[in-house]
Amino acid sequence: MKGVKLAVAVGVFALISVFLVSYSFSAETGEPKGKFTYVSPSGAWEFKQIDPHTIVGSSAQEPSRILFDYLLYKDPDGQLVPDLAEKWEISPDGLKTSFYLTKKAKFWDGTPVTAKDVKFSIERCMRPELKFLRGGQLRRTVDRVEVVNDYHVDVHFKQFDPAFIDVVAEYLAIMPKEYTEKVGDDGFAEKPMGSGPFRLVSFRADAEVIAEANTNHHRKVPYIKTVVLKTVKEPATRLAMLKTGEADMIFLFPGHIPEVQKDPGIKLMWTKHAFLRTLIYYDMGFPDEPSPFKDKRVRMAVSYAIDREALSKLLYGAVEPWGSFLAPYHPGYDPSRTPDPYDPKKAKELLAAAGYPNGFDTVFTGHITEPTLWQATVAMLNEVGIRARLDMPEAGTWARYCTEGKFRGIGYGAGPWWAGRGPGSCLEAHVSGFWAPEGHPYPELKESIENLNKAILKGPEEEAKAARAVDDLMLEKWTRRPLLFSNVVFAAGPRVESYQNIPGQYWAFRLEYLKLKQK
Repeated sequence: MKGVKLAVAVGVFALISVFLVSYSFSAETGEPKGKFTYVSPSGAWEFKQIDPHTIVGSSAQEPSRILFDYLLYKDPDGQLVPDLAEKWEISPDGLKTSFYLTKKAKFWDGTPVTAKDVKFSIERCMRPELKFLRGGQLRRTVDRVEVVNDYHVDVHFKQFDPAFIDVVAEYLAIMPKEYTEKVGDDGFAEKPMGSGPFRLVSFRADAEVIAEANTNHHRKVPYIKTVVLKTVKEPATRLAMLKTGEADMIFLFPGHIPEVQKDPGIKLMWTKHAFLRTLIYYDMGFPDEPSPFKDKRVRMAVSYAIDREALSKLLYGAVEPWGSFLAPYHPGYDPSRTPDPYDPKKAKELLAAAGYPNGFDTVFTGHITEPTLWQATVAMLNEVGIRARLDMPEAGTWARYCTEGKFRGIGYGAGPWWAGRGPGSCLEAHVSGFWAPEGHPYPELKESIENLNKAILKGPEEEAKAARAVDDLMLEKWTRRPLLFSNVVFAAGPRVESYQNIPGQYWAFRLEYLKLKQK
């Protein structure tokens, strides 16, 4: 039934009954034609070898998605739909998820994809030495994987894991058990075997992946015959490749948007609401240390001092002001929650009322990839008397120090990382978890997230109510504040007829559905 929608919002896996969705993808026939070249700043640089279970960063999903299949998939509306699993169910207590596999899927050598391959793949992802991006989560929550029969596998959990379905739909590629065990890890990396919509032709680490259409794919035979994924870090070089026809689509640097808009041969393709950029009050993570930011009025003053509309114009629509910790596709999202207004007069009044009529000195930690954005932010803070010194450490240092709670003052926070996921899946790390040291002293934040996870098992209405409660509490506490949400923009040349990405996803997926204009 083309167009059937699951009865829950994107990323929500709360329905406890069996997903008896008979969702069939378009069975359009025709021989794949043409060559498509996509250029990204990091689409292959994390793909050091063709082994999807060694992925340590999200950008490596781009090559992985074309070569391998996953249990579930997401459609252009962000809804979970079948891939290798025709249907799935979650037990009432959330401690078992059952997957019922299609009998049509085959690896490139013709071997059927069965439950033993699913069990092998999940357990392989849990091997610590592979350093799989979600391996720690799986080791923490998965108890065992049970093969019921060739096309039925049950995953048993130590505790309910609301993010598990997102993991199997985004990261956990299914690999062939017998072949991998026969050739070993190194042998597989040298000569991989997948079941995805494209078959590997060649691979150069950090540079290029070339693949051709799998004309026997169970879900969707690609429209294009050959896909080339190139890695080019320099934004200007990517744009030049698009203009000369060397590339058909690129990951576009926002600063190039005005130039592209003037070119009638290039069109912009947006993926909206990828992640939220927040304003973090780092000092809130250290309750025993004195700080001006311990006074809520000071935290409010910081937010009112920032002109979000002006910041959004600096990146030409790639970021937009936002007033909630939820994305529009989340259950519980309330569109009436608007961004904090730009009100420097009120900011100064709040500072004076808090005992800082002459302002104070602090540090603002920004991210090195967007210096213009944070330079403008610091200038706005200085105008109301918050004399902030801008610090922009190297990206790896920033990520490590952020999660280890080593920053002080205020700064930029990358999260929640929405990525088309459900609220429970994307909020926890940025409320009281790994990415939120400033939230650790507040047990009520952790409790609110736990309530959200429990509500997921009770259905969409309860999930929406619990998600709103988390949003309410975050907005009330002011440990961090919504600032700008990020859109991702791709630029496509004249040969691209149509393409729809998955809502919220930062990288280019669904390339098997991309169409080129035929001469």
